[in-house]
Amino acid sequence: MKKITIVSLLGLTLSSQAFAISSELDAPKVVVSASRVEESISQVPANIKLISREDISNSGATSIPQILSQLGGLLIRGNSLGQFNIDAVVDMGGYGPTATSNTLILLNGQRLNPADSGGASWETVALGSIDRIEIVQGGSSVQYGNGATGGVINIITNGITTNKNNLSVTTGGFGTRVFSVSLAQQLANDLGVQLNASSSNTDGWRKNSATEVYTINGKITKKLNENDRVYLDILASKSDAQTPGGVVGQVGGGEPKLAKFNNIGSTNKTANAGFTLGSAFELTDKMKFEGEVFYKRRTIDTNFPFYATAESISIYDYPSGPDVSNITSWDLNITPRIKLDFENGAHAVVGWDYGKSKENSKNSYGGAAAQTISQNLWGYFYNNITTSNQSADITNNSIYLIGQIPLINSFEISGGARRQVQNISSNDLSITSPNGAVSASNTYSANAGDISLTSNYAPGQKVYVKWNQSFRFANIDDLWGFDPNTQMRIFSGALKPQIGKTYEAGGSWSIGNTLLSASLFNTDTYNEIRYNTETFYNTNSPYTITRKGVILDLNSYITSQLSVGFGGKYQTTEYGSGAYSGKQLALAPKTLLNARILYKFDENWSVGGVTNFVGTQYYDSNPPTTYTLSKMPSYTVTDLFAAYKKGHWDGRLTIKNITNEHYATSGGYGYVSLPGGSGGYSYYYYPSDPRSVFASLSYNF
Repeated sequence: MKKITIVSLLGLTLSSQAFAISSELDAPKVVVSASRVEESISQVPANIKLISREDISNSGATSIPQILSQLGGLLIRGNSLGQFNIDAVVDMGGYGPTATSNTLILLNGQRLNPADSGGASWETVALGSIDRIEIVQGGSSVQYGNGATGGVINIITNGITTNKNNLSVTTGGFGTRVFSVSLAQQLANDLGVQLNASSSNTDGWRKNSATEVYTINGKITKKLNENDRVYLDILASKSDAQTPGGVVGQVGGGEPKLAKFNNIGSTNKTANAGFTLGSAFELTDKMKFEGEVFYKRRTIDTNFPFYATAESISIYDYPSGPDVSNITSWDLNITPRIKLDFENGAHAVVGWDYGKSKENSKNSYGGAAAQTISQNLWGYFYNNITTSNQSADITNNSIYLIGQIPLINSFEISGGARRQVQNISSNDLSITSPNGAVSASNTYSANAGDISLTSNYAPGQKVYVKWNQSFRFANIDDLWGFDPNTQMRIFSGALKPQIGKTYEAGGSWSIGNTLLSASLFNTDTYNEIRYNTETFYNTNSPYTITRKGVILDLNSYITSQLSVGFGGKYQTTEYGSGAYSGKQLALAPKTLLNARILYKFDENWSVGGVTNFVGTQYYDSNPPTTYTLSKMPSYTVTDLFAAYKKGHWDGRLTIKNITNEHYATSGGYGYVSLPGGSGGYSYYYYPSDPRSVFASLSYNF
């Protein structure tokens, strides 16, 4: 029987920092950018949650994924989460293994998702630079195009308009140390300068899991007049993370502190740098222009020294992987738009989004692997090369129109459409390519649309009904696979765009000191892009996949000292047709619960906690194997904190995972190699950190 946790003490209806309560209770006054321009939250027909700068400061989180989990109640998954969540994936729609490609991560409206299937580089954003985070559940391709199928997370930075500076230090479990500085100065002539920098290091709980992260963000804003401004954002980050790999067995088994034998010495080094040049101009009292030019470069160097050893060849009887990999990429986005205001409150946004991405990857085989390739004992290797090279170019062009028209009796009708065309070309030269480099190119197009009816029938009260169509194109690495028979890299073919169609009804209600939001949804996905473990490449699923459920969030001030909150999501993710009709997909738990509580003794002292519950889910595998497997167990994780503020000083003590829950956010079933050349099909999982204690101190000046 599963042990009773701190959730029992919180009653599952209380919970951590209901930090967002103060801002959410004033929801009609809050502006959001869910529709590509700022407007009142009451005007947006969507399930939206706002996390404020104050909420983030009070949370004591050391990464954005922690914020999204604790304050947003979102499902976070990763293979090596640790304290800084470098590889964290947010799954907002129950997409399981493909969640990275179906949850769009934005920084000030610009895409952080790379052109490949890798995750967003969370470390590029210093926590001290964040003004707020906007979470929009459900498809948003009309607003943001490709990949906004499960939901959108928009991180808005540098909203300070007064002088405010901060120095902070955090230390705690597993040798974790975080130093940060934030400086914000409003200078003469309406010139604002902001700088945020942080240094984070941890030894890690598991063997081979040490991580270090360095981040710097800056912004220069020039107000030309009351309504016009120009600004320059800069970002840079560098991370060096060891990768411990999975643990053989089901969750809770094996030796969770140890790294997988072939991961010893492995590292993943990432560097990011970029800028945004933006502007906003009021052309007339009825017309406003906004636009940005965003450019970002990324370099990833991965090292797996084991794959170059003779032991590796003896185990796999084949060079199973490169010991050195390098990826370099750059992205350019140009995003101009015009907002038009009409009589009686009607308005429209028309825009053009242009995106260009270029990526090059190089995989090198050294040591015993290179010698095996040169000998070509199995006849699989050609051209006498020990490197595989890939390159890809992607160009996206799209136009969109969003509009809103007030009707009678507080009703509004909203709608929009987008047409996006993607051109992609790729070149692949593999050690197993018999005829040299293989090139392929394709042009894809997809349409998005939505229409909704909203009623603001009373101040702070909103209900809506909505239909939406969103899409996802294949990523660069979705186009290539591996032939298990010939051992050769192959082009998977021209994958069709994935289309999701959603019916949704919801609303938000402000009642006294309580804010409640809820929504019901049903999404049918066609041509879903999924990896097939039997063919070893990505395909369009021939079956419709249906996701439906309910989302609920409640925040309330019980007294002037006590605030509580509760949220959750119940969702089924099933094949809606075909041989597996009614079967649940892997890594898609049905139940998510999030509870929060904050109690202020006085103006100095406060205590609180947050609890997250994640239900059972299938290990990652491919049908029909999935449905003969055990399920990953549910887990409940609770963090508690005590905070003290006095003058310029803020102190905080946090206990993470106070019940010392042994859990994993991700796991699978497949062929697993073991030391000495043995191996076979087995479960494996990626354990999360046990209980730990952290203390932080900051000085505001």
